Amino acid sequence: MLTTLTFLALAAFDAPTKVETKTLEQKRTLTCWRYPKLLVKQVDAHEKGAQRLSFVRFEGAGPVCEEALAPAEKVLDDWGGYYAGAFGTLVVFDGDDGWNGGMGFAVYDAMTGTQVFKDARVGAMTSTKGALLYRRLVSLDCNAAADQACATKAMTLANTKQNVLALCTKGYATWLADFQKQVAKLPCDGDCAAGRKEQLDSFRSSNSVLVYEVSVDRATFAITPQTKRPECWLQN
Repeated sequence: MLTTLTFLALAAFDAPTKVETKTLEQKRTLTCWRYPKLLVKQVDAHEKGAQRLSFVRFEGAGPVCEEALAPAEKVLDDWGGYYAGAFGTLVVFDGDDGWNGGMGFAVYDAMTGTQVFKDARVGAMTSTKGALLYRRLVSLDCNAAADQACATKAMTLANTKQNVLALCTKGYATWLADFQKQVAKLPCDGDCAAGRKEQLDSFRSSNSVLVYEVSVDRATFAITPQTKRPECWLQN
């Protein structure tokens, strides 16, 4: 539980021993992050998502930073996005874009070259020796601001006794107020006003996003909800 883990040392991603950046043909960019026994490569064509993501585990001096693949270098063919960082032998890649206020990510085991976990989070990720810690984002299939059964399901998911219906109601109101404040700055005639009201009504009935802190075991990847207050807002 987080109440125990807070007494342990929390760490951001491991610091690379060296970061190299090289310009490739067609104005692409190669970036290499070097660690004692790990090299991560990202080839960026400056479009949405990296053109290629890869990593290789090594002994000794290790491979050079170049576009050509090193022996046993793992190229990601089941994930697209950008390199985020590493925790020991766990290599983390973010998605190429966020949604609903969060970001998807995937975790790979550098020892086996396989994807071992994926989820979505809001904000940063930290780690202890035995767990990954972050604010998990779950897009619900129901509206926890209007449906008590949905709110109860969300409370079970987040392992909280907080009134999620009240939290979601407040979260929806805050989001809608900010949206109305922004669109109020835009010109709008009669037809526009009717369309805007329809849009607001659709937002009010949108499914909910639930965000809560979790601890994820670095060996089994079992997810354990923590005790801090969850948050809720609407999907958009």
